[in-house]
Amino acid sequence: MLNRYFENVQKSLTKKKAVKADAPSSGRTEKPLAKAQVKIDKKEVMDALSKIIPAGLNIADAMPVDENNFSPEGADFLIFRNYCADIVSIMEGYIPLELIYASCYLVPTIDRKSLIEALGRVVNVKKIEQYSEIDEDSFRIPAFIIAGDGGYSIRDMKNDILNYYHNRNVDPECEFDVLVILGRGLIIKNWREKTYIAIETLEDTLMWFFILMNEYIDVERRIEIDFRKYIKPEKNYTEY
Repeated sequence: MLNRYFENVQKSLTKKKAVKADAPSSGRTEKPLAKAQVKIDKKEVMDALSKIIPAGLNIADAMPVDENNFSPEGADFLIFRNYCADIVSIMEGYIPLELIYASCYLVPTIDRKSLIEALGRVVNVKKIEQYSEIDEDSFRIPAFIIAGDGGYSIRDMKNDILNYYHNRNVDPECEFDVLVILGRGLIIKNWREKTYIAIETLEDTLMWFFILMNEYIDVERRIEIDFRKYIKPEKNYTEY
């Protein structure tokens, strides 16, 4: 039952998006790819995820912002508490840090170059947590990378991730939590061992991502938001 739903959704996200190899040079015969590369679409992924996140949360192509107007670039969309129906318009395309439950990064077709670029985007967005004045000890915004299969070995992917973080001396708090390669597998942060686990889950990939994602975001927070802090610049009004 559970498996079938997610297998069908995953197929709809990855079908008819095969990326063809470059045309062969003159005089050469084109060889078929051993495995088709898959390119995923941002809107379709957002629509699919919007149906499987906890009630009360929403997804939007918006940017994070804190009370000091710090807003790092890099996330493709955010999962956030739906404070009110028009919150994205009210905040002019931004979501206050207190309302954010996850940041998401899309890699249409993953290869080494696009992986490294995505890791850098995660690090950049994570700065907003490091500079945050929120004093709740457990406050943390998980980062999910969602990718289309480019034929990039998951074993090599894991090694490149570990090397990237080691060579750049990246703070563990700036690392991603889950990387999902639709139709292929998952790379999951093992916070206890401070490393990553790579698993080839194939047709069950989206199902396991659903389970892991909701374990991260279906949490109860005691953080309150004060919209007064987001009014910039401050104004003086005539008082009678």
